[in-house]
Amino acid sequence: MPAWYSGGNVICDIYWVARTAITGNVVWAVAFERILPGTTNVGSDSFAADVLVTSSAPGVNGVVQLVSIVFNSAQINGILANNNFRLHLQRNATDGGDTMVGDAELIFLSLRQ
Repeated sequence: MPAWYSGGNVICDIYWVARTAITGNVVWAVAFERILPGTTNVGSDSFAADVLVTSSAPGVNGVVQLVSIVFNSAQINGILANNNFRLHLQRNATDGGDTMVGDAELIFLSLRQ
């Protein structure tokens, strides 16, 4: 986690495009895992629970969409400034709210406070 992190909420901005679809919704699932050197075994995941967010298709394929998720400190697995972590992001296509047909492509992701 960057040194600028002062505790509290973290906002995860997901930038994505619809490959072919122009209608429907995409459900994204994001989770954090704190990595403590000498302690954390990454062979057995210890991610916090997924936080879900729904984003609408852009109406035109290839147009970048932005959806944001606000995480509290418990939802980021107790990560502190300068801690290492892993981030798990996936499309939750089996969620009933995910109605977009076709691929959703991640362009980039950013974290802010």
